[in-house]
Amino acid sequence: MTDKILEDKTVRHLVVVNDEDQYSTVVEAYPVPAGWRPVGIAGTEAECLDHIAEVWTDMRPASLAGRYAEAVGSPAGPADVRIGETATTGRECLHQLFADVAAASPDRVAVVDSRGTLTYAEVDAAANRLAHRLIAAGVGPEDLVALCAERFADLIVGVIAVLKAGAGYLPLDPTHPVNRAQFVLDDADCRCVLADDENAAALAAPGRTVVRFSDVPPDAPDTAPDVDVHPGNVAYVIYTSGSTGRPKGVVVSHANVTRLFETTAPDYGFGPDDVWTLFHSIAFDFSVWELWGALLHGGRLVVVDYVTSRDPAAFLAMLRRQGVTVLNQTPTAFRHLAGAAEDADFPPLALRWVIFGGEPLDPAILRPWAAAYGVNQPRLVNMYGITETTVHVTIRPLERADLDATASPIGVPIGDLRVHILDTELREVPAGVQGEMYVGGPGVSRGYLGRPALTAQRFVPDPFGTPGGRLYRTGDLAVRSQDGEIAFRGRSDTQVQLRGFRIELGEIERAMLDQPGVRAAVCLLREDVPQEPRLVAYVVPAGGELPDLRARLAEQLPAYMLPSAFMPCAELPLTANGKLDRAALPAPEAAQSTTPHDPAADSFTDTERALARIWADELGIETPGAHDNFFAVGGDSITVIRVGVAARAAGLPVTIERVFRHPTIAELAAECDRIGDAAAGLKSTLADVDADALPDGVVDAYPAAGMQLGILYECEMADDQPELYHDLASARLLCRFDTGALRRALDAMTERHEVLRTSFDAGGFSEPMQLVHRQARIPLLVEEAESPDPDGELRAWWKREQADPFNFETAPLVRCHVLVRGPDDFHLSVALHHIVLDGWSVAQLMTDLLQAYDTALAGGDPADPAPAARYRDFVAAERAAIESPETRAFWTEVVAGLPDARLPRLPESHGECRIELPDTLDAQLRDAAARVGTPQKSLYLAAHLWALARLTGRPAAVTGVQMNGRLDEPGSDRLLGVLLNVVPMTVDVSQHSWATLARAVFDTERAVQPHRRYPVSHIRRLSAGPLYEIAFNFVDFHNLDAVRDLTMVKVADWWFDDIHSFGLRVEFDRSLTTGARLLCVTTGLNAAHLSGTASTLGGLVREALELIAADVQSPCPPIRTNPVPDRPAP
Repeated sequence: MTDKILEDKTVRHLVVVNDEDQYSTVVEAYPVPAGWRPVGIAGTEAECLDHIAEVWTDMRPASLAGRYAEAVGSPAGPADVRIGETATTGRECLHQLFADVAAASPDRVAVVDSRGTLTYAEVDAAANRLAHRLIAAGVGPEDLVALCAERFADLIVGVIAVLKAGAGYLPLDPTHPVNRAQFVLDDADCRCVLADDENAAALAAPGRTVVRFSDVPPDAPDTAPDVDVHPGNVAYVIYTSGSTGRPKGVVVSHANVTRLFETTAPDYGFGPDDVWTLFHSIAFDFSVWELWGALLHGGRLVVVDYVTSRDPAAFLAMLRRQGVTVLNQTPTAFRHLAGAAEDADFPPLALRWVIFGGEPLDPAILRPWAAAYGVNQPRLVNMYGITETTVHVTIRPLERADLDATASPIGVPIGDLRVHILDTELREVPAGVQGEMYVGGPGVSRGYLGRPALTAQRFVPDPFGTPGGRLYRTGDLAVRSQDGEIAFRGRSDTQVQLRGFRIELGEIERAMLDQPGVRAAVCLLREDVPQEPRLVAYVVPAGGELPDLRARLAEQLPAYMLPSAFMPCAELPLTANGKLDRAALPAPEAAQSTTPHDPAADSFTDTERALARIWADELGIETPGAHDNFFAVGGDSITVIRVGVAARAAGLPVTIERVFRHPTIAELAAECDRIGDAAAGLKSTLADVDADALPDGVVDAYPAAGMQLGILYECEMADDQPELYHDLASARLLCRFDTGALRRALDAMTERHEVLRTSFDAGGFSEPMQLVHRQARIPLLVEEAESPDPDGELRAWWKREQADPFNFETAPLVRCHVLVRGPDDFHLSVALHHIVLDGWSVAQLMTDLLQAYDTALAGGDPADPAPAARYRDFVAAERAAIESPETRAFWTEVVAGLPDARLPRLPESHGECRIELPDTLDAQLRDAAARVGTPQKSLYLAAHLWALARLTGRPAAVTGVQMNGRLDEPGSDRLLGVLLNVVPMTVDVSQHSWATLARAVFDTERAVQPHRRYPVSHIRRLSAGPLYEIAFNFVDFHNLDAVRDLTMVKVADWWFDDIHSFGLRVEFDRSLTTGARLLCVTTGLNAAHLSGTASTLGGLVREALELIAADVQSPCPPIRTNPVPDRPAP
C-alpha cells in the first residue's frame, strides 16, 4: 500500500486486505493540499501517508475507514487533529441527535406500543443502561450487535443502545426461520446478540455472547457512555436477498442516515406534532425512515405489533385511534389498507403524509382512495430507493393525472443525490430512452459486508462526480422525460420469457387492475410441472364475482400474454417487510381455479374436448377457446410436434400439416372427425441391413439424407476450404472445471445420441450410407489461457480448428475444446460438422451436455436414455416423400411459377449486416403477429419477401426457406441430426396490406407443410435454372432456456459460428445473452461479391419491420419497377 501511495499521489482506489481477520475494505484516497499534514506526524506529505499505511495493521480496517477519510479529507480542521481522531466536533451520529431531542423534550411521549408509552427521557435512560451492559460484554465501535425482539418499545431502546455502545445493529426478524438468522450471524461474524427472552435461546452458539434485555443490572448508570463514535462508523447492516440466492449485508453509516433527513426536511417539514408508525420489520430498511423520522424530530412512534400489521382493518383502527399523521407503506400493504378503508366507507383520518416505497407503485391502485380522500389530504408521495443507497433516492408527490399513468412515476432525486440513467457503456442515454439507473451522492453506503468483489461490481467508479466517488448500480430500468422526471420501468433482470416471447408481467398486472371488480392482482410465471412454464394470475376481487378476466384481457393483450389460470384470493400474502410474498402464492392445483372459459366449451364435441385438453397440457393454457389460433397462443414448429404426438396417442389423426392447415380447435376437430382414424398415416420405415454385412463395431447403417448428400458433395468440391460447414458452439461457463466430470458428460452424449457415433461411407455400398458405431469418443483438448486476452486465444484456436478438416469416414464428427481463463471461469467449445447436426440439434446438444456436466459436477450419473425417435425414421420419411406422386407434382407446379432468382450485385462492403432490433420493435412485432393470427416467422418472412421484391424490382421474388422436417413422434424435439430442408418459396407482395401479406405467406407455408421433406436436391432437378440465391431462416432456440436452471453451472456468454454456401442468408435469431432479436444478413463461402447486396437488403428488411410495427393493417409500399441499381463493383 505504501509503495502505491508514494508512486502515485492521484490514486483513487486502494484495496486493502487484512489476512488476519479476513476483512476487506476499499479505501478512497485523494491528493491533499500541499503542506497539509496531521499534527504529530513530521515530514512530507508522502511520509504522512506512509505513516497512515503503517498504522493500518494496528486497526480494524472498517474502523479506520471513517476516521481516515475525516483526517485526510479535512485540511481545515482544528489544530489538534491526530490520526484516529475526527475533525468533526458536532453531534452528528444518530444516537447523539436523539439524545439532543431527549434533553430538549424529556417529557414528550417518544414510543407507544401495545403495553404502554415511554417518554424521550425514559427511552434515553433505558438505552444508556443497556449500552453500558453491551460495553461490558465487549462491544465497541465498528462491532455488530444482532438485534432480535418482538415488536414492542424494547426494540427501539435496543437500537439506540447498540449505537450508544458505538456498534452497529444487525436486525434479525423473529418471524424469519432460525436457519436464516444463523446464516446472517455467521456471515457477519457477529459475536454479540441482543434479544428478548422469547428469542434469545434460539440464537445462542459457541463463541457468541447473548445479552437479554432483562440482563441489565438495576444499578446500571443511566448516563450516556463515553464512546468514540464518528459519522463514518457503521450504524446498521441490513441483509438483502442476493440474485445468486446468498443474502448480502449492506453496511450503512450514521452519516448516510442523518443526511437523509437533512436533505428531505424542506420537502416534508416533519415536526414534534407528527405521529409515525413503525409498521415494517426492523430488518427492512423502510423501518430506518420510520424510526428516525419520528425520533429525530421529537415526534411519536407507534410500534405496530405483527398481528396488527397483517390485519388491515385492525391497522386502520390503530391509525384512527393514535392519530397517525405520517404513514409509510409498500404499495402491496397499502392496497390491503385501502380495501379496509373502502369497506369502512373511508372514515376520517389524521394523516398528513402517505409515503410509498419498497417496491414499484402502480398509481392505478390509488384510484378508490383518491376518489374518497383526494391526493392532497393526506398528500401522497412515491419514493424510490434501495437499501444500498440508504432507504430513499427519489421523491414524487402524486397528482390526480398520475392515476392514469402507464408507468410508475418516481420523480426526481432528493436534494443531495444524483441519478444517472446509463447504457451498457456507462453513457447517459437521451431523454425518453430507457437505461439503467445509477445513484451517486452521500447516500451511497459503504458496500457489502465481507464481499469486496461484489462491492466492486455494484459500487462502480463515478465518471461524473468528484475523483474517487462511486455510483451504485441499481439494476433498475427507467426513463427520464424532457422535464427531468423519472419513470420506473422495472428490473433489468425480471423480464420473463415464455415459449419464446419476452413478457413484462407488470403489463399484465396493470391490465387486470384496470378491470372493474378487481382490487388487487399479480401475475407470476410458474413452473409447477418441470419444463412446463405458464402464466398464473392471482386476483383479489373488490366484492362479488370476478369478472370474465380472460375475455376482457384478450381485448387488450396478445394471446401469449393471457394467464393460463386466474386464482381468486381474499388477500395477497405479504412478507415480513410488507412486500408481496410471491413464494406464498399457491400453485393453481392447490386451489379452485376460476379461469373463465370459452362459452362454446360447454358444448364442445368429444374431439374438441380432447384437443382442448392436449392444448392445455402442451401450451400451458388452462382453458383454450374453440377459436384460439394455435400459433397466436404460443405454438411453434417444435411444440406442434408434441401436440401431434399427444393427439395420436389419444386416437386423433393429428399431424403437423393438419395443425398448420387448421390452427384452431374447432377447425382441427372438424378435420379429424371428417377423415377418421385411418388417415393418421403409417410411419415409414427403412429396412434393417444385414448385420453380417456391416464393418466391425458398426451397429446400424442407412442411407444419407438429402441435405447430408448435398453437404458431402459441396465439401468434396471445396476440399481446399475445410471451414465450409465447420460449425462452432461455445459457452463461457462460470463454475468449477473438472476434466473427469466433462469426460463423463461427453461420453454420456455419444451413448445417448446415435448421430454422435455416425460416420459416412460414400463408396462401399450401392449408395452413400451413414454408419452408426457402437462406440465413439469425442476428442477433448484442454488449454490454459496464457495471455491477457483469452478471447483472442479462443478466436485463434477456432481459426486453427476450422483449418483442420473432419474425416467423414471416422466418427465422431465432433470435437470438444476447453480454454481455462481462471478459477471457475472457462470456455467450453464444441466444434462439429453440419452434416450431423442442424441448428436446433446444436442447441439441444449444448443443453444436454451442460445438463450432464452439471449433474456430473454434483456427483451424479450424467447418463440419460436416448430419445425414442431415431434419425433413420426421418430418412425413411424423406424417402417416402421422394416416392410420393402428389409431392412431386406439388413441387413441379411450384418450380414452374418461380421468378428469376438472380440478385443484383452491388458494390462490395464489409460482407455482413447485423442489426439488433430494439426491444420495443420486437414487442410490437410479436403483438402484430398475434393480432394477425400467424406465427411470428410468417410476419418476418413477409418483411423479407417485400424487401427482396424491392431489391430486385420484381413483385414476386423467390427465397429459400428453412423448414423443420422433424417427425410427429415422441422425443422428436430432442432428436439430434440434420432434420431440415431449404425449399423455394415465392409470394406476390403487390396489392397487399402487411396483415394480408403475412397471411398469404402463412398460407404458402401451410401448403408446403405436407411436402416439406422432398429434398431440395430433387426439387432442383425439376428446374432449368437455380432455385434461389438467398435463404431465409427464423430461429428461436428455446431448448437452451433449460440451462438457466442448472445448479452448479452458470453460462455467462455464448458464441456460435458457421460458414454456409448460400449466396446470402437472412436469419432472425435471438441473442442468448441479451434476449434481443437479431437480424443477420451474411454472405456464404465464395460469395463476397454479394456483400453490398447484403448490406442493402438488411436495411430494407429493417424498414419493412418498422412499417409493420407501426401499423400492421397499413398497405405495403408499392414495388417500383426500377429496382435498386445493379452495379458492378468499382
